[in-house]
Amino acid sequence: MPHPEIYWETSFGFVLCAREGSAVIPIAAIGFEIRSNRLVVRQVQGVRGRKEHLRPLHWERLLYRVAISFGRILGIETVHVLPARQSDYYPLGNPEVGCALSRKESIARAQRMHIVYDKESVRCGFKWCEGTQTFMFALLS
Repeated sequence: MPHPEIYWETSFGFVLCAREGSAVIPIAAIGFEIRSNRLVVRQVQGVRGRKEHLRPLHWERLLYRVAISFGRILGIETVHVLPARQSDYYPLGNPEVGCALSRKESIARAQRMHIVYDKESVRCGFKWCEGTQTFMFALLS
């Protein structure tokens, strides 16, 4: 496993790295599945303890743009982002995750996930698609 700091939930993904001295360290990742003619983002994750590297970047937007560019290279028709509430790690919709956190921690995680998955994808041009219940970015017209 090349990056044990990242818990992969998907078959494919990209890792954003930074140089720290002579080492190259992972600081964030985006994970996705390719289904038919769609690329479906299921994971956008900063690496714990790497805030100093992430803080100056709009890293979520950067990773969404990487997924869009990769989709274009593959000739994919659409890129989709699952909304936060559809994540297995969304604490307000998953009692198993929620019980491991305090109410305050659950609310904070839910708010952060809402920003990362819902708000940032829209800022990158994704639109809500009722049919798929995802945020969608059309690549081919």
